[in-house]
Amino acid sequence: MEGGGGAHCNPRTVEEVFRDFKGRRAGIVRALTTDVEEFFQQCDPEKENLCLYGFPNEVWEVNLPAEEV
Repeated sequence: MEGGGGAHCNPRTVEEVFRDFKGRRAGIVRALTTDVEEFFQQCDPEKENLCLYGFPNEVWEVNLPAEEV
């Protein structure tokens, strides 16, 4: 399940921060429960340090870590 990374916004209020957290958490929980087969297929043992990302719209993806700034 990919494609959630494009719509990043910076939450400003407590409600926006909570909505952001809640959506990201839901995406990660879905990856580890409902979509576990798809999640497992995306975990490539040839790649090191893969990360599971949850996005505010409840979408998840497995990808290499974002580069540190």
